[in-house]
Amino acid sequence: MCIRDRCEKCVGEGQEAKKDYFELLNQVNENVVHHYHKCNRCGMEPIWGPRFVCKVCENFDLCESCVDVNIDSEEKFHDVTHDMEVVEVPLVTHGLPAHAVKCIKCYQKPIIGTLFICSVCDNYAFCQNCYFKLPLTSFTNVRGHKAYHRMEILLEPVSNEKKEYKCGICEVTPIKGIRYKCLNCFDFNLCEQCYLNRDNARPLLSLIHI
Repeated sequence: MCIRDRCEKCVGEGQEAKKDYFELLNQVNENVVHHYHKCNRCGMEPIWGPRFVCKVCENFDLCESCVDVNIDSEEKFHDVTHDMEVVEVPLVTHGLPAHAVKCIKCYQKPIIGTLFICSVCDNYAFCQNCYFKLPLTSFTNVRGHKAYHRMEILLEPVSNEKKEYKCGICEVTPIKGIRYKCLNCFDFNLCEQCYLNRDNARPLLSLIHI
């Protein structure tokens, strides 16, 4: 394997074999970002520029700089005899939406395709595969999740930014611990203490709040 750059014509005319080079098609004129991929050596995340994927090792990616280091170094951190695939343009989702959250069952991140997320709990999300495979009893009493909590289906990517919620009675911000969201109102939430004492809050609290 060689770390020098050659055009296709020079590789064909030279004594070095074509298999000793990585073939780059120059599909883009600038470095692209490979989101959700991390270099297994230097830890670059996301990987900028071409991403080198080992066809032998499971989930093993390298950036271009680390590939050059491994070729030029006497002490190899990765077997140079392994076939590597060069990915110039990332195709993470193949047209499907990518949600920047983690499935609490299989730990897939991002969740590709349909996202199932609790409307009450924070970070309680499932990928489609886990949601339909798990029995209903598996969704209860996990991280404070209850069977009566409404699960929402999201087809479009959600923001990765954590939102701060204000209690509609005591106005504490942000709500810490369990948050109770009204199913009839837009963005009306209660902290756990106010929810447990909500009957004492009337008539300040409307009867429509659930």
